[in-house]
Amino acid sequence: MRSLRFRLLVAITLVAAVALIAVGLFSTQRTQLEFQHLQRPASAAIPAGALSALQRSYEQHHSWLHVESVLRQTHAQLLFFTMQGRLIAASNPAVREATLANGSEPTLRVSIARSGPLSQEEQLVLSNPPAAIVRNRSGAAIGLLYTIPLPAVNGQSPASILTRQLWLAIFLALLAAVVAAWLLAGQILSPVAGLSAATAAIQSGDLSRRVTVEGPEEIAQLARRFNDLAEHLERSEALRKRMISDIAHELRSPLTNIRGIVEALEDGHLTGSASVLRSLGEETAFLAHLVNDLQDLSLADAGQLKFELAEVLVDECVRGVANSLNAAAREKDVEITITSQGHAHARADATRLRQVVNNLLTNAIRLAPQHSQISVLVEAGKNSVCVQIRDEGPGIKDQELDAIFERFYRADESRSRADGGAGLGLAIVKQLVEAHGGFVRAVNNPGRGATFSFTLPRR
Repeated sequence: MRSLRFRLLVAITLVAAVALIAVGLFSTQRTQLEFQHLQRPASAAIPAGALSALQRSYEQHHSWLHVESVLRQTHAQLLFFTMQGRLIAASNPAVREATLANGSEPTLRVSIARSGPLSQEEQLVLSNPPAAIVRNRSGAAIGLLYTIPLPAVNGQSPASILTRQLWLAIFLALLAAVVAAWLLAGQILSPVAGLSAATAAIQSGDLSRRVTVEGPEEIAQLARRFNDLAEHLERSEALRKRMISDIAHELRSPLTNIRGIVEALEDGHLTGSASVLRSLGEETAFLAHLVNDLQDLSLADAGQLKFELAEVLVDECVRGVANSLNAAAREKDVEITITSQGHAHARADATRLRQVVNNLLTNAIRLAPQHSQISVLVEAGKNSVCVQIRDEGPGIKDQELDAIFERFYRADESRSRADGGAGLGLAIVKQLVEAHGGFVRAVNNPGRGATFSFTLPRR
C-alpha cells in the first residue's frame, strides 16, 4: 500500500503532465491548422459569378448599398471601387482603407487591421493586381473589382489565434486537474469521514465502535491506532467498572462484619472479649490495608509516587523480608530458600522494594501447599538485577498469565478474601517495578507451581 505522500506526488505529477501535454498538443494542432489556413493565399482570379452578382444587386437597388453583403457571399478577398478609384466595399472586414493609384500599372494600397492582444495595422501594396470591370445591362462601366492575396480570416492575427487556443487548452487542463483532485480528495477523505463518525460514536459512549483499516498507508496507520485506542478505552472502562464493583464488594464484607459485631455488642449478645476485639481489629486492619493499597495504586496511576532512590543491596533486602515472613511460612510448614550470586545492588527505593518482595513472597506462601518449598534466586547482571520467586503451588492457567497483574483479579474466583486477599498485591507489584524502570512477569514451572520474577535496572 503506497504512502499518502507518494500518491499525492504521483497524482500532482500526472495532473501536471496531462495538463502540459494537453496544452501542447491542443494548441500545437490548432495553431498549425490556423497557420495553414492563414498561409493559404487568396485565389488570384476573381470568382465566377461575382460580376453577375454585383450587376444583379445594382440593377435591383440602383445603388451600391448592399454591395458589401454581396462581396462577402463570394468567400473571396475582393475590393470594389468606383470608376474614379473610391473604395465602396470590401469582403474582408479587416480592410480599413484602400486606395487605388491609376497609371500605366495600377497600384493598390490596402490597410488591414489585425485584432487581438497585438493589435496593429498591416500595409499591403500590390502592383497591377487582378481586376475586372463591372458593367450594367447597357454595357456601361460602373465599377472596378479587385482581388487581393489575403488569407480568409476574420481579421485576427496569428498571435491572437495562438493566445485563444492556449487559453482554451489551459481551461481544459484546469478542468482535468479539478476532476482529478476531486477524485483523490474523495478517496482520502472517505476513511477520514469514517474516523470522524467513529470518534463521535466513542464520544457519545459507544466504546465498541471500530473503523475499517483502508486507504493510503498514513490513513490506514491512523485507523489502526484509532482501533487500538478504542480497544484500550473499552478495556479501561470495563476495568474501571469492575474495579468499582470489586472495591464495593471488598468493603462490604468487613463493614458488614464490623456492623454485625457492633450490633451484637449493643444488643448484649456478645461481650467485649479478647476474641471479639481481635475480630474487630482484623477487619479494621484489612480495611486499612485495602485503603493503603488503593492509595498506592492511585498515586502510581497519577505518577505521584515519591521514591527515594539510592544504592540498595537487593539480596539483603530479600533476606530481610523473608526473615519477617518465616513465622507465616512455618505455620504451613513451608521452607524459604534464598540463592544469591554475589552482592546484587540496584538503584531503587528500599521501602518500595521491600513492599514488592513482601507482596510476592506473601502471595507465594498463601498458594504454597503444606510441606513445600519456595525458592528465591537473586541474579546480578551487567545492567540489571533479576529476582525470581518460585513456588510449588497450583500454578496459573496459561490464559490467565497476562491478567493476574490486573486489579482485584483472582485466578480462582471461589477463593475467599481470607485466602486470596483483595487482589491488589500483584497490581501494586507491577506498578512499583515499572515505576523503577523495570518489568515483572509470571510463568508456569515445567513441573508444578509458578515463578514470579521482576527485573530492576542497576543505574
